[in-house]
Amino acid sequence: MKNILAIDFGLKRVGLALGDEEKKYVYGYKTIEINSSEDLLKKILQIVKEKEIVKIIIGYPKGLKGEETERGRLVKKFKEKLKKVIDKEIILFDERYTTDLAKKIIFPENFKKTFLKKKESIKKEINLLSAILLLESYLKGEERKKED
Repeated sequence: MKNILAIDFGLKRVGLALGDEEKKYVYGYKTIEINSSEDLLKKILQIVKEKEIVKIIIGYPKGLKGEETERGRLVKKFKEKLKKVIDKEIILFDERYTTDLAKKIIFPENFKKTFLKKKESIKKEINLLSAILLLESYLKGEERKKED
């Protein structure tokens, strides 16, 4: 088995999904509330050990034209910190539309107009679903590379 961890990085919450690169399955694992970057790194390291992760995919938010964003720079800094504590392959993967797609799946109507917008449990679900969509997109891209 080639276990993969996908990370939907956020400033308040981080969504995590797990999958198997060979069997091509994906499932939502959990959403972590962020207390500090050190605490987050420790939790991810623990998951990598427990789940025997061989590769980590981190959602890399780009602008609509593919340019680097402020959030993208934060993700790159997070990746560098992660590389210092985890000796696994870590890949930044374009996630431009995963959060918007997750919101549309959970709320078919405009998310900003819903009264549930501020509910933390709903926000956790969006982070989790974003991580799942990220990993699915990555695995589909890898499958296409093999076909070429």
